[in-house]
Amino acid sequence: MDTELPEHVDDYILRAATYTAQEVEELTEDVFPPLRSILRTLLQRRPEDRYPSAAVLEDELRKGLAALGTPYGAAEAIAEVRRISSAARMHKNVGGPIAQDSASITRKLSADYVSTSPGSSA
Repeated sequence: MDTELPEHVDDYILRAATYTAQEVEELTEDVFPPLRSILRTLLQRRPEDRYPSAAVLEDELRKGLAALGTPYGAAEAIAEVRRISSAARMHKNVGGPIAQDSASITRKLSADYVSTSPGSSA
C-alpha cells in the first residue's frame, strides 16, 4: 500500500520515539485522571504494551470519559490536544519549521475532525 504522508510525519514519529518514559509521565500529568492512563498506554514504545485493537481503545476511552462525570466532547478534546502539543514543543525545545507546522495543524483542528459516535472514524 502506497500512501502519501505529509513530509513532517517522519519528524513527529522520530520525536515521539525519543521521549523517555519519564517525559511521557511529566507531559501527561495534567491530563484528566481517567484519561491519563489511556494516553500513557497509547504512548508505550513496545507494541505489546499498547492496546491490542482500536475497539479495545474505544471501549476504554468511553469508560474514561464516562468517569469524568462532566461533558467531554470535541471542543474539550481539541483544547486538550492544543495544550499538550504546546507543552510538548516547549518541553523538547523544538524549533524551526516543524514546530510551526505542528502549531499550525493543531490550530486548524475543529469539531469536524472529532467523532463521538461509536465505531465511526473521523
